[in-house]
Amino acid sequence: MPEVAAEFVAVYNDWDEPRFNGLFAAASPTRATGIHAHFVWLHAQLGACGAPRSMFSTSDRGARFAQACERGALETWFKLDEAGKIVEMSSGAAGLPPPPKIQAAASAVIASLPWSALPVRPFQTNLTEGWPRRLGSCTLMRPWVFGEHVGLFHLRCEGGEAAVLGVRLHPDGTLARANMLRAEIYTYKDPPV
Repeated sequence: MPEVAAEFVAVYNDWDEPRFNGLFAAASPTRATGIHAHFVWLHAQLGACGAPRSMFSTSDRGARFAQACERGALETWFKLDEAGKIVEMSSGAAGLPPPPKIQAAASAVIASLPWSALPVRPFQTNLTEGWPRRLGSCTLMRPWVFGEHVGLFHLRCEGGEAAVLGVRLHPDGTLARANMLRAEIYTYKDPPV
């Protein structure tokens, strides 16, 4: 896992498509094109990044790493197959303010909680279901990690319960997804910024 994280950040710092595709169980030109665009955006936010430091790992061959950068930190999450190749991943910026459209979306969602089951909303959400509804009203504590169209935010909700809100926007800025995650599933440690 640490070797994959180190190779990933090396490709982030100096893009190399064949090297990038070699990290994955199944290479895809679409994946490389999309990730390269994401890396260009992240690099504009963060600059170059250093060596990965482990944040936490899970029992299903998954782990999260933080890399200190010129500005903020790069956070990466990987799930590997038995051969040590990436089968799932995510990456984003931390330690900086999120893009205004991501912050505005998260603020609007939080200001409108709790949600009833009706009406049906034109985006994916779990905020009308069981545990997320029982959280009641929540307050944004701080942003965690974000990309150009997605963000995770730490929350404090009624009764003192902690949670994480995830929002994803369509390229036109409209809400595509708003989901609540249980904070305790993340053994979070602040990134080395």
